[in-house]
Amino acid sequence: RSPEAAAQSAVTTVVGRHTGMLVFAPLSLFVLARVVRRWRMLSHASRGLFVGVAAYLVLYVLILPRFYVGGASLGNRYFVQISVATVALLVLDPPRRATMIRMASLATVLSLVLIWPHHITPRNAYSERLHVTTPLQRLLPAETQLSNWGLFDG
Repeated sequence: RSPEAAAQSAVTTVVGRHTGMLVFAPLSLFVLARVVRRWRMLSHASRGLFVGVAAYLVLYVLILPRFYVGGASLGNRYFVQISVATVALLVLDPPRRATMIRMASLATVLSLVLIWPHHITPRNAYSERLHVTTPLQRLLPAETQLSNWGLFDG
């Protein structure tokens, strides 16, 4: 567990080419960013839930910076387990309708632009096509700190 791997894991958790929230959970990323922006206006329940989600992410960045992908997974398989909590954050602190439409629309566009090959052939997206990336996705940092880095090689 080197500090360098943890630092790279923190970056790739957010914007990683194969595992980043920007790529595979953009709406969750937007919700978490919104919570940070609105921190002073949030209820104690919202703050507590956010702290729990953040602590969960930090735990995996610090404790398992090389092992959070698993055998066959698009995105961070551990974040998927807690990502539903971001929906609860929306329930506890509902955005204005226009804000929600903007966040959902941008998340949809990002998903379509960044991982369109997986939308086109979803049947094998989680098996033999993990290595497939789009040109825009390839601009994001690669998860070279992962112990199973070869998983994404073509």
